[in-house]
Amino acid sequence: MKNRLYKALLSLIIVMFLIGGCNYSINKKSTYNNKEKKTELILLEDKEGFYDNALDSLINQFESKNKDIKIIRKHCEDVNYEIKNGKDSWDTAITLNTHIAELNKGKKIKDLKGKIPEELILRLDPKSVDAGKYNSKQYLIPDNIINSVTLLYNKNIISNPPQSFKELEQIGVDLKTKGKIEYIMAFDTNNPLEYVPFLGAFQGKIFEDPMSSNTKIMLNTEEVQNWIEFIKTLVDKKYIPWNISEEEVDKLFLENKIPFIITSTDKIKEYKKQGMNFEVYTIPSIEDKYPSPFIITEGYVINEKLKDKKKIKALDKYLNFILSKESQTKIMKVQNRFPTNMQLIKSDIILKDPIKLLQKEQLDKSVPKPIIPETEYVLSSMAETINEFIYGKINSKEAIEIMQRKAEDEIKNMKR
Repeated sequence: MKNRLYKALLSLIIVMFLIGGCNYSINKKSTYNNKEKKTELILLEDKEGFYDNALDSLINQFESKNKDIKIIRKHCEDVNYEIKNGKDSWDTAITLNTHIAELNKGKKIKDLKGKIPEELILRLDPKSVDAGKYNSKQYLIPDNIINSVTLLYNKNIISNPPQSFKELEQIGVDLKTKGKIEYIMAFDTNNPLEYVPFLGAFQGKIFEDPMSSNTKIMLNTEEVQNWIEFIKTLVDKKYIPWNISEEEVDKLFLENKIPFIITSTDKIKEYKKQGMNFEVYTIPSIEDKYPSPFIITEGYVINEKLKDKKKIKALDKYLNFILSKESQTKIMKVQNRFPTNMQLIKSDIILKDPIKLLQKEQLDKSVPKPIIPETEYVLSSMAETINEFIYGKINSKEAIEIMQRKAEDEIKNMKR
């Protein structure tokens, strides 16, 4: 008897292990009657905390209005790993636009043209829609915009934001001369995403077409050379510290030793919790040209193998609901991200919220982050070469030539 019990328990453990990191959930707070004939949609996601609860509430609301549709949440530790390596037991998934090139390469996701009504896409922010394209095909429909960096200024030190980078420098030099601050500005120099925005002010690019697999590297250019020389000048004048981490930037800002920082919008909520007296502002223009931070979008992709017409129709209804002004308003309240629904973006909810309005102004000057799979490797190798230039080991001409060569070699190696 004991042996039978032992074997039964062992079998159960093995089955649970094989199931892995994902688990199915027929919407947690709803009941399900097997006798009802419902169209089931399997939603693959990796949401936690407040977002998880808000999504649950919205799905409940959707199902109460669409009693013939059942949303089955399949929760995973890593959606993209599951899409690439798991079984095709999902219909739609929430993921980032930066993953669509890789998922498309594995033929895991579907081109949305003809699958999603054009009028739904037209309701969304055009820039975030474009961020979901790869090789001119729409693979992701955006729900929110994340990771855009912006300028924060310390109201314990200054009262009003600078209207240009020249004015920012003047304010900083005056404060530094009086011994009131250590540096004028700071950003995490280990994260290229926090200083790449300045490249836009010099009209430079990393890739000719950041949303194409056949793009060309654009680093060996005068624009890129001017950009890295600008960064080095800031370091040489001791306007900014170099080789500084996010934690060190936080410390300088919180201790009122610096008036300006460039950081991710994710930090806004964190600084608020710590009682920091600050304001959000756009990164000011350099010679009337604005820096252009990268944006990343999160949204929905569709399984390449989804063919069932009833499911496609049900998915259309779900996306219309979840991408509505009302739904995005609820999601926005639980996470510090920006919506994509144009009706919401143009509403008083955004326009009368000073922080959201300034986020909007910064996003208007931003560009989609390149999504080709080689992007992170190119950014990393760029950062290494820029460090060598900052420390005087190579000159600016050598730096852009090395960056170009490294990037081209990296892309060739990855395509082998």
